[in-house]
Amino acid sequence: MSNKCNLKCKYCYADGGKYASKKDELMSVEIFESIIEEILGEGVSRIGIVSFFGGEPLINYPLIKRGITLFNEKLEIGNYEIVTNGWYLDEEMLKFFKEHNVKLAISIDGPQDITDFLRGKGSYAKVMQGLETAKRINYNKIECSATYTKCHEELGYTYNDINGFFKSLGVKATISRVLSNDEKLLPVHRLTKEEIKTDIWESARIIYDNHQSGGINPYLYRTLMSLAFGSRSINYCDDLMRDFSIAYDYDGTKYNCFHFWGDKKYALEKDEVCNAKIQETNCKNNNEVCVSCWAKYLCKICVASIMQNIMEWPFKENGECKDRDIFELCMECIIEYHLDGKIIRLMDHFVSNYVCYQ
Repeated sequence: MSNKCNLKCKYCYADGGKYASKKDELMSVEIFESIIEEILGEGVSRIGIVSFFGGEPLINYPLIKRGITLFNEKLEIGNYEIVTNGWYLDEEMLKFFKEHNVKLAISIDGPQDITDFLRGKGSYAKVMQGLETAKRINYNKIECSATYTKCHEELGYTYNDINGFFKSLGVKATISRVLSNDEKLLPVHRLTKEEIKTDIWESARIIYDNHQSGGINPYLYRTLMSLAFGSRSINYCDDLMRDFSIAYDYDGTKYNCFHFWGDKKYALEKDEVCNAKIQETNCKNNNEVCVSCWAKYLCKICVASIMQNIMEWPFKENGECKDRDIFELCMECIIEYHLDGKIIRLMDHFVSNYVCYQ
């Protein structure tokens, strides 16, 4: 919706929202309408999730508001979501989002000192103001998204501290390790196997006890999703397959993923399903480490970040996979709950509280 952003977050992988285009632009009404017509022309009648993204998408709120109306007139939409820094949220917006069942993912990296340091002075206060307004109008389809960095470590915040912060706010949260190879941003501490195991078991306890705030281990999340719905990740990233997802840049150019916006060598032609290089990299069967791995249908990797040299593959020098070791811990945890007769309650609470879209 917007290549503009009012913030300059220190860890931004998208050049302040401009991505590879380096342009400071908003999507126009004409482009938006042409996208809907193109989708209809391809015979699409239903979209599972429409995500409005940026830059900061709420800079273009009038078009989002009109766009939701247009989508509802033309197509069956399962869910709407918006990823925002929360700066522009006000009561009128939140009431509109509540009315149209829009999920908000609000970026905030922890307490005020770390959030304002990484995202800009005043960011924390703006998010808090938005959360308070949402609470007052009983709008609870909100989650927070945090990026954990070396800066957190330097200010004395552990991953568990940040998770505890979101629990104290009473909101669900996703806490992700920063996508970067910059040593100034990458956390120095790497979690040990015992620390990862503790996080998995604690996440399971939180789910079992029916808590609905804070974050849970992403590997346990994927494992429980597979058990609950029989889901399988055939490729490293489902979003890179056009029959699953398509991402329109501000100028209407199509890509398999927003990470590639502005980089025309990855743009899709009219009838192209997937860029050939992306398809090759995204296929698990092209990687000898993954071909015979028992966990290959559980794992997910951001292929776009790897292709753009933002992050590395999780494979060790001997060919073993660090992610597989973590999935083994997840299975141990789940087996323990099964043997203790607790698995049904665990799964019921997981599906009720942590699965946004079914």
